[in-house]
Amino acid sequence: MKNNILLVIILTLGLGLFAAHEIKNLKKDGTDFPNNDFPNNPVPPANNPFPPIVNPNPVTPPPATPPAPITNPTSYQEAVQLSKQTNKKIVLMFSADWCMWCKKFKAETLPNSSVQNALKNYIFFIVDADQDKSTLSKFGVRGLPFFVITDGNENNLKSKAGMMSPEDFISFLNTVPSTPNPSPAPPPVNPPANPNPDDGPGEEDDRIIRRPGIIIRRPGGCGPGGCGPGCGSCGS
Repeated sequence: MKNNILLVIILTLGLGLFAAHEIKNLKKDGTDFPNNDFPNNPVPPANNPFPPIVNPNPVTPPPATPPAPITNPTSYQEAVQLSKQTNKKIVLMFSADWCMWCKKFKAETLPNSSVQNALKNYIFFIVDADQDKSTLSKFGVRGLPFFVITDGNENNLKSKAGMMSPEDFISFLNTVPSTPNPSPAPPPVNPPANPNPDDGPGEEDDRIIRRPGIIIRRPGGCGPGGCGPGCGSCGS
């Protein structure tokens, strides 16, 4: 029993001496807890036997993804941006769902293989005359369909109103002047005589002038650029 007690006392003294020796060595190396607590002081002492681990292959963040290039414009402004990127001219077709000559052009002229081949040199974009009124005004559109050839600087290089056959449209595309032209003034309109003298202002003959291949709106007529839904004049 006495031997066991003596052994415990010896072990306790030994551990105490060992702990005192280690604390003395830590102070000698400049490590003084808690004043040099590593979580609050990330810079270890110069003589620290455990230097910080440095990752030899640091992870770098991936570069920012650039915006995808425009290949199929969904607005007039996107068509202008694409023109600046590709240095191609823009062919604008002003159209509306209620325009019968616009539908005829889309069904008969636009699908033509020679027309599609000629349009490869251009950016072709259809402007909704009911929605994009600012572009409608920019190019002085009054009749539908209406075609404009422009560029990245939004110059009016050439314009023409009315339905065109494949041959006429290809000729329109192949003869583009190098200098911009001012937006053309609206074509003069001489309305036909009103067959019914009892019709007051706002009747069909007062509002809509129908020429071969184009629908023109007189001032005060219904629908942007021509007849509109409810007029009973557009034939759609």
